[in-house]
Amino acid sequence: TWQAAASQVFFSLGLSFGSLMAYSASNKFNNNFFRQMCIVVSCDCFTGVFAGFAVFATIGYLSTELKESVSKYADASGPGLAFITYPEAIAHMPASSFFSILFFLMLLALGLGSQFALTDVPITSILELFPRFKSKRELAVIITCVVSFLISLPFTCPGGIYLFELLNQYAANISMVVVGFFEVYVIAYVYG
Repeated sequence: TWQAAASQVFFSLGLSFGSLMAYSASNKFNNNFFRQMCIVVSCDCFTGVFAGFAVFATIGYLSTELKESVSKYADASGPGLAFITYPEAIAHMPASSFFSILFFLMLLALGLGSQFALTDVPITSILELFPRFKSKRELAVIITCVVSFLISLPFTCPGGIYLFELLNQYAANISMVVVGFFEVYVIAYVYG
């Protein structure tokens, strides 16, 4: 659907998370924004197409290897794709232990990179709002990480997957697009 496509664009480009604004605050005022935007969007588009080829090739390989219908694996997405379908496909490949280690190291690296960007948003906001705390950035990092850890504890309980799906549907998909359009409206209104 169009909503899913818009959500995918917002997720892949990191729109509405605040990380782009936090990082762009360190740019020069006369920075060539259009050139940077074209590079980022082109790289994101290429990465999305490449990831699509990788996902569908893996699903096709798995269905051929197990002699099952592709439709059994076609609905896999999110955590199910990363932690069920891909490991199952890797288990049937030659040198599966090596590729399994590489795959999960890649997931760890991607997760850490995303987490660094998302953790930097509240820290940058706090330090911009209260300039006298700029010398205590480490304290802001520790407080942000501890609060994030405490907030994420319910996701480790037996009903954690339900909370995840609930947040994924309502806090991520719908509200991100609304917040993104609201940001565009406010920036256009303020800067004309």
